[in-house]
Amino acid sequence: MPMCTSSPGRCANPDAEDVFARAKEEDLLKIMDRYQIHRAVIMPFNDPFLLSMDFTVEAVHRNLEAICAAHLGRFVFFADVDIRNSPTETADACRKALQSPWCRGIKIHPANTGMAIDDPYLDPLLSMAEQAGVPVAFHSYPNRPLRDECAPGRIGTVLDRHPKLTAIVCHLGAFQWRHAAKLNAYFDLSAFLPDCVRKRGLEACSMMLRAFPVDRLLFGTDWPCSRSCLPEEIYPRTFEILHQMDFTEEEIHQIAYGNAARLLWGER
Repeated sequence: MPMCTSSPGRCANPDAEDVFARAKEEDLLKIMDRYQIHRAVIMPFNDPFLLSMDFTVEAVHRNLEAICAAHLGRFVFFADVDIRNSPTETADACRKALQSPWCRGIKIHPANTGMAIDDPYLDPLLSMAEQAGVPVAFHSYPNRPLRDECAPGRIGTVLDRHPKLTAIVCHLGAFQWRHAAKLNAYFDLSAFLPDCVRKRGLEACSMMLRAFPVDRLLFGTDWPCSRSCLPEEIYPRTFEILHQMDFTEEEIHQIAYGNAARLLWGER
């Protein structure tokens, strides 16, 4: 079955020395071929020092576009955000990036920027995305109480202000998933399933996924970073977990391919 993953990471900085130095497109393509993943989305981190050597959001976008152009049909990317710029400059940079045929959305990573999801700084950007019908992916793996800067409740506040925004909740909101499941959004599995099964068990994890609309779930791994697995273990471990759940063939197709293909590629 063809599959689509929604949040692998790739380092465009050749001098990186952390785990993301392993996230080169050649390595990811090998993994994609091994698991019959036809297309993947490259997600930025709102950290220009990780994804460029010029340390600007424009350089990040050029790097991501170059990767997509070098491997036609295999990758698309989401636009990055650099809060050192003004709100207007950030919206303009993303608007320019979205002119690329390979840019399909915007990523907001409050855990990296330290800026809450519902900070007014982001309103010009979110208004632009809302008007353009562009999806915005929010990192949502809160470690602190409900008002953590990436808590699902803050995404709810954003959607109150921008009701037509197409939002993607990455990591399902993690262990605040009950709050995330109430949102009118898409939900990216991105690396959460191994954590959930380790802490709660398979049955509880299966019950959690059933709280979300199946037609809004997106297969994702956040490769190569996981709290529970080595990079090379993330895909097989995620597949193992999903295969033990009671999804039908139609539901499996939706999660693995159909939902992302419809949202990001306009396929029916």
